[in-house]
Amino acid sequence: MSGTTRSGSQAIDRALAVLGRFEGDRALGLTDLATESGLPLSTTHRIVGALCRNGYLVRDADAYRVGPRVQALVHRSDSAVDEVMPQLYAVAAGVGLAVSLGVQGRSTVVRVASARPPVEHSACQLPAEREPLHATAMGKVLLAFSPEGPAAAVRRLGELESFTARTSTSYAELVAQLAEVRRRGFASADAERVDGVREIAVPVLGSGGVVAALGVRARSKRLTDELAVRVLPPLRHAATEVGKRIQVLDRVG
Repeated sequence: MSGTTRSGSQAIDRALAVLGRFEGDRALGLTDLATESGLPLSTTHRIVGALCRNGYLVRDADAYRVGPRVQALVHRSDSAVDEVMPQLYAVAAGVGLAVSLGVQGRSTVVRVASARPPVEHSACQLPAEREPLHATAMGKVLLAFSPEGPAAAVRRLGELESFTARTSTSYAELVAQLAEVRRRGFASADAERVDGVREIAVPVLGSGGVVAALGVRARSKRLTDELAVRVLPPLRHAATEVGKRIQVLDRVG
C-alpha cells in the first residue's frame, strides 16, 4: 500500500471521527470537537473547514452543526425506511411480535425502524435506539457478515462489556459464535443484553452485501425454541423483500 493511499484513508477516518460526534441537533465548539474526536486542535480545524466548505457542517456562532448534505442523507434514509415499513408490519402481524430493522454504527447496532404487532405486546420487544453489537442478535448478524470479516470486526470493538452473566466477553468465543451465525444464516442472543430477554435476527442483503439486520425479541419464556422455529421463515422472507427495496443502507456513526 502506498503512502498516498494510507494518508488518504487516514484523512477519511479522521473526517468520519469528527462527523461522528454530531448526533441530532447537537452543536460543538472546535475545542470540544477536537477533545471528543481525539485529534489535535490544528487537525480538527482543517477537517472542520473542509466539511464546512462541502456542506457537511455549518458554523453557528462559535459552534458547528450538521449541514445540508448530512440532512439530505438523513432524508434519503428516512424515505428508504418508509419503503420497507409495509413488510415490517406484515411480519409483525404474522408472528405477533414487534420487528426491528437495524444498521451498523461504530460500535453499536442502530435501530432505524420498528413495527409493532396489532396485539398486546411487552415493551421489552423494542430495543433501544442503540445497542451493543456483541450482545444482541442484530449486532451479531452485522458482525458476522462484516465486509472486513468477523474477526477484524470484533477486534475493532476493543474490550467487550459485560451486561449479564451470559454476555460473551471473550474475543475467541464471540468469533466462534459469529462463524456459526454465518453457517446458519441467523443469530440468536438469549439473556446476553437483558436478563430474561431472547432475540433472533437475520441478515438483509443489499447490492453491496449485508446492509442491515432484521430481528425480533421477547421474554425468553415467550420466545421459546418452538416459536423461534416458526418465526424464522417469515423473518427471512421479510428480509428478502426489504433487501429488494433498499439497495444501500449506509452505515451510521
